[in-house]
Amino acid sequence: AEGGWTQLDPPDHPSARVGHSLTAVGDSLFLFGGFDDTVGRRGDLWRWDQQAESWVGLNPTNAPSPRWGHTAVAADDRLWVFFGQDGTTEGSIWVYDPATDAWQEVTPPGVDLITRSQAAAVVVSDDQGDQWIVLTGGQGFFFDPLAEAWALRVRDLEFLRLPDLPEGRYGHTMVAAPPS
Repeated sequence: AEGGWTQLDPPDHPSARVGHSLTAVGDSLFLFGGFDDTVGRRGDLWRWDQQAESWVGLNPTNAPSPRWGHTAVAADDRLWVFFGQDGTTEGSIWVYDPATDAWQEVTPPGVDLITRSQAAAVVVSDDQGDQWIVLTGGQGFFFDPLAEAWALRVRDLEFLRLPDLPEGRYGHTMVAAPPS
């Protein structure tokens, strides 16, 4: 911003944490989960109110288990959360809809997802205008780097296994290339 940084000190705010996600959905920012020194795994959801320059703690229905190291993206005006370390259901996929203030688990049945954290994801569109979430890599339960790649079509939750990456990786990022 022109003029440099400005420190804000909102009265309510998320705790200091690691392994959380901060995702722009529409004109809002959503912070989910993570790990802190007081509670451990977090499952809280916060929305940054740009107008008021403050955090708003949300209490949506049907929330996923607390987790850290998950992957989050915005698609179809919703927050999509994949995997993460929660101790029980790391292979799960959850969607938060700001319009209804509710979570829904959308893990496709019959798809064998390896427990993982620190995977990368990006949203891309195909020639028909469908949004796809492409997920790659991650760190397995025993800290092994995974080479798997998957694609999830947003409109119908079709989940496809893509060819594996050349080598396993985690903690990486992806960006969509602009159309040529």
